[in-house]
Amino acid sequence: MARIVLSHDYPAPPQAVWQLAIDFDAFAKAMQGVATLRNLPTGRLQQGMVIDAEVSLLGKLPWQPHHMEIEVCDHQAMTFQSRERGPGIKRWDHHLKVTKTNTGCRLTDTVEIEAERSWLTPIYALWARFVYTRRHAPRMEMLNQLQEA
Repeated sequence: MARIVLSHDYPAPPQAVWQLAIDFDAFAKAMQGVATLRNLPTGRLQQGMVIDAEVSLLGKLPWQPHHMEIEVCDHQAMTFQSRERGPGIKRWDHHLKVTKTNTGCRLTDTVEIEAERSWLTPIYALWARFVYTRRHAPRMEMLNQLQEA
């Protein structure tokens, strides 16, 4: 198993970043260029949701099923925990938390990954590091657009 922890700081109120983090449309925008998604629900993430979507990596590779269960979604604490899986992935557990800082807030992603074939786990971990890092810039852009409105 691999464990990845990434933190990104935002010069915005924690609630604004939390709302972006749990919004499916914002998620799809943040993933542009990394993956194309279909069969995502609309609206916001809620505890107890079970999502069976499909993903095309880089928008070019064949569609693959992706299963996600939202085990915890605490809007007051601004945290969620999902348990996910897809082809070749035995375990992809994602914990997200937004916390207040002196200059805005910090979004921390903690991901635990285990591939069905153990030798692939480090490769999936590298991919996860790339994906979760890549979401930061689009979120900053969306926050800037909200502040300008």
